[in-house]
Amino acid sequence: LKLDLDDAIASNIAISGAATDDTDLNDLFDNASANDKISLTLGANVTSVTLTNAAETITLNATQNDAVTLKLGANDGAVDTVVYGLANIANAKPNVIQEFEKANDKINLKALSLGSLTDETVGSATGATSFATGKVYSVDLSSLSKAAASITFSDVFGDSKVFATTGAASSAKGLVVAKDNNNAYAIFAVKDSDSNTTIASTEVKLIATVDAAVDASNFIFV
Repeated sequence: LKLDLDDAIASNIAISGAATDDTDLNDLFDNASANDKISLTLGANVTSVTLTNAAETITLNATQNDAVTLKLGANDGAVDTVVYGLANIANAKPNVIQEFEKANDKINLKALSLGSLTDETVGSATGATSFATGKVYSVDLSSLSKAAASITFSDVFGDSKVFATTGAASSAKGLVVAKDNNNAYAIFAVKDSDSNTTIASTEVKLIATVDAAVDASNFIFV
């Protein structure tokens, strides 16, 4: 089955229910454009989705059994939104978001209840920075010569790293966006869940890698 959006009565097309298999929307829709809108909710076992040129809202399952690779459509000019369904960062999978357009695309993290966050850039990795709440921290880790997906907690937190593990704001919540050596970015969600002002490895989770720079303007928090 192929649907030609140019022949549709209305250009706002909604796909309801869950996609249970890996999905290539280009195989489903012909002639999709940035003016068309498609909404898709993923099943727990979906591991890859390739989007069309339409403006898509892709909602990830609250219980992902594996990471999902999302191809948003390179330079399509559409506003694509990836919605996270999970509420507990401990259950997060390292999703891969490709063809991300900083000027248009969004990542919706409302379900994580991080609150409104603002940008802050952190410089040298000295371990002297205490993790404050309410921040999207941008960190350049290209000197590690690691791919974004390989950056770990111990690359970001600890002695002579970017952040101290101690002295964080009580119940601190925020994001760390770490640049790798190939202009890709690892996104870590951080929550001091026990409010003890110490950031443990279990309170930091890689939730996505993105192939373009992202900052607070690319996220929806509340």
